[in-house]
Amino acid sequence: MDETLPADANLPDNAPLVLMVEDDADAAFLLRRLLRKTELPIRILHLNDGAKALNYFEELDHPAPDSDLVQPVLVLLDIKMPKVNGFEVLQRIRERSRPRRPVVIVTTSDDPKDKQRAADLGADAFLAKFPTMEELRQLLQQLMTERSAR
Repeated sequence: MDETLPADANLPDNAPLVLMVEDDADAAFLLRRLLRKTELPIRILHLNDGAKALNYFEELDHPAPDSDLVQPVLVLLDIKMPKVNGFEVLQRIRERSRPRRPVVIVTTSDDPKDKQRAADLGADAFLAKFPTMEELRQLLQQLMTERSAR
């Protein structure tokens, strides 16, 4: 399911967008709840596979004249997804997308090789599912502050 949360309608149009790329509906639900509990004024767009994420970034990088897509301030990215995995999405984001977007890997994997590969590909952080609300809030604030300072 691809969706912007209904609660987002209460936020201003210029509220920062967090793009969540997660194929598991239950995991996406829990991540959305955690994001909401941070009480940060963010909108959340959920894409349920890596191919849709690549299409989204392609459209952002080469927008149609009537495009209403919004640049995400942060990408939360699962690794193990159908069609296109998170590593491939991360690699393509880093190779092609401008401006540079913070990407946080959120995964059930505890394999050190996955963590190293994510770092090598340019991930800004690697979180085990599921971070605490406070861990997520601090990370979001840090990444959003760094981005606005650029």
